[in-house]
Amino acid sequence: MLGAMALPMAPSTWIAIVSAVSLAAGCTSDSQAEGDAGGARPTSVTAGIGGGDASQGGAGQGSSGQAGSGQSSSGQASSGQQGSGSGGAGPGGSGGGDACGNGTCDPGEDCLGCAVDCGACPRPEVLVEGGDCDALQGGLDRAAAVGLPLRLTSTFTVTCTVRIPSNVTVDAQAATFTFTKPGRIRNHLDGGGGVYTHAGGFVWEGGTFVGAGNGIFTISHSPGFTIRNTVQYAYADAGDDGHSIEVNSSGGPHTPDVYTVHITGNTFLGVTGQRANSNDEPVQYDFAWDGSGGDAPFDATMTHNLRVAGNTFHRLDETGTWQFGLCAIGAHRGGAGEPVERHNGILIENNLIHGAVGATENISPNKGAIALWNARDVWIRDNEFFGCTGSRLVSAWDANVDRDLNDATMNINISGNVHDGAPVTITMPASNTTGG
Repeated sequence: MLGAMALPMAPSTWIAIVSAVSLAAGCTSDSQAEGDAGGARPTSVTAGIGGGDASQGGAGQGSSGQAGSGQSSSGQASSGQQGSGSGGAGPGGSGGGDACGNGTCDPGEDCLGCAVDCGACPRPEVLVEGGDCDALQGGLDRAAAVGLPLRLTSTFTVTCTVRIPSNVTVDAQAATFTFTKPGRIRNHLDGGGGVYTHAGGFVWEGGTFVGAGNGIFTISHSPGFTIRNTVQYAYADAGDDGHSIEVNSSGGPHTPDVYTVHITGNTFLGVTGQRANSNDEPVQYDFAWDGSGGDAPFDATMTHNLRVAGNTFHRLDETGTWQFGLCAIGAHRGGAGEPVERHNGILIENNLIHGAVGATENISPNKGAIALWNARDVWIRDNEFFGCTGSRLVSAWDANVDRDLNDATMNINISGNVHDGAPVTITMPASNTTGG
């Protein structure tokens, strides 16, 4: 049984800081660090400092961080090389010249001067310590502008639409986000090409999210992104949706066995509240139509290349209350006006799905734990289901009434799944629908 979730109290206003170096410099990612390491770096980061005095001819000061030549007259050497003065040679200080590459962060060393020790030294970053929508949006935009990762801590109250820029990395592992309508996290609508208004490439890592009945992440027209290792409570109500993550019109052109949208390692609790229909998948894929939660243009762009892996779906909310659980992963759009194209390239693997059952109040009580709607080139494998008592674990539907779901052209592959500890066989029928 889950205990009550403790939320940090008074959030502070947002600030941007940088560890070790200026905003304009430093290794901002592993790939950049590797690039810096391959190029020229300064011979010295910090000059070696000796500790001798004039009378003893102690350690000298060298400009290169090497041992200095001890001189009885001044105790200093201009070359920083080993000396032979009457006072005896003195060792140099702990300058970066010698220390770089030893795997530790020595005094005066940073990512800028010694890329190979970036794993040990502080990385430059933008830090935002709680706040409101403006604080969160300001941190995202700042990180994108200076090309640094963003770290979020403390509590954020999201009452508006916050938009993620392209190609930012967000570390929210120490942050909590509480939503009130119309709060939602979307993506910026510029920087892409063709049907993709978002250039993509963002990575969101961690965070605890408490929704307000109208979704948490809604990403549309993006060629690729990653949301991983979050904990999300999303609640539907009578007038809106409860999708924790909606992937809309994203993923780029379909490429077999290549996945560009990754929803991995997340935990979805209290997956939905009770609502008058079954449209409340915690992870939903959709296409660009004017009734969806995504952004315009409503040009029927589909979602492709989606990987949903290693997530946990559970009906328990943050107080341990057993909530209604409808459908963990899927879509729900079906009917007249469907586009000719399909969602292609969906991989659903290694997820734990608890209590995904229908309720008698729902329009579609037998939708199952996973719903495939207008989807082809699908793999559902090695998932574990627990207590999913509906009439089916996987439902499916295709707009083409003449195309059977078990047809080879649909390429729906289901294997290695377990329900309540026992292997299950799930097959598609010779029909365009499983029912439910």
